[in-house]
Amino acid sequence: LLCDGQLSLFEQAGDGVEQMTDDRPGMPDGKKVWLRRLGSLLMVLALVMIARRLYKYRAALISAITVSSVLAGVLFMLLQAAYILFNSALYNRLIRVITGKALPQKVVSHLYTKSNLYKYLPGNVMHLIGRNQIAAYCQVPHGDIAFCTVLELAITCLGPAIVSIIFSWKMVITWLGAHPGTIKWICILAAIALACCAAILVFLKKKGSFAKWFSRVRGALPLMGGMVVSYALWNALMGAAFLLLLKTISPELAWTAHLEIIGIFSFSWLIGFITPGAPGGLGIREAILMFFLDGIASADAVTSAAMINRIASIFGDMLAYGIMIMVVWIAKRSAQTKENS
Repeated sequence: LLCDGQLSLFEQAGDGVEQMTDDRPGMPDGKKVWLRRLGSLLMVLALVMIARRLYKYRAALISAITVSSVLAGVLFMLLQAAYILFNSALYNRLIRVITGKALPQKVVSHLYTKSNLYKYLPGNVMHLIGRNQIAAYCQVPHGDIAFCTVLELAITCLGPAIVSIIFSWKMVITWLGAHPGTIKWICILAAIALACCAAILVFLKKKGSFAKWFSRVRGALPLMGGMVVSYALWNALMGAAFLLLLKTISPELAWTAHLEIIGIFSFSWLIGFITPGAPGGLGIREAILMFFLDGIASADAVTSAAMINRIASIFGDMLAYGIMIMVVWIAKRSAQTKENS
């Protein structure tokens, strides 16, 4: 199910993947095999990296285990899984609005949740590249999927940025002032993004399709605005879950710091998300949380909460992928039952 069975599941799940109304020829069988093998290799590597990280955090996890902290961690894990699945649905909606093609939701969500695990590979970019498996399986242009991924990347950054500014803008400014290197990286990434946008615009203008893509993006603005709001709300909700986790470990936490902690969590998530070379933001998010929460809670409590939160986040990502494996498997069995009857 994890590896060799994925392609056959898609083709038999009754979602009409092979019946996509696309004039281009289907992918040759040889390319399908190599694509499947590459996806399997990336998945194995991602699982190995996840196992190594979990082993590294074992001491902090054991030392902080209580009934309340475990329940708070399980809550965060469920929220993380729901967040990834919700994002996959919005991503497919964005593809539909931008490209005008309705892709099967089960296929998109399965590949989205699978490629999401690639973020734990070194580089912190493989999960974005991995989404182009959707283009290969559904036989749509790779450029369309890549363009939607770039749009979703920008929207994903705006959500937590809004939450961190609303709840903890003073602390964020203080941290950025103390870490000019982060500002440098943000400026570099912004410059790269602008350069890529300029290159895309020049390319589209030369092809004579600028007006078409501009109208598509303009038509998607209401959806994109809704995605920004929904991502902001999800980040605030997960920040509240982290706050609950911290409260279970440090009950004496002052009530006046609650909103700031939610904003700090969103800021740490954002910096970890955009930091190149940090797989899944590993280490970055935890370091920012420890920096900001120093003095608000004890160092041991913050460390334990950050580690439990990381472990819950990893299991949440894996749970989202596991749910989609089951959904596609059930669809396959249902299709086989109908054929037999």
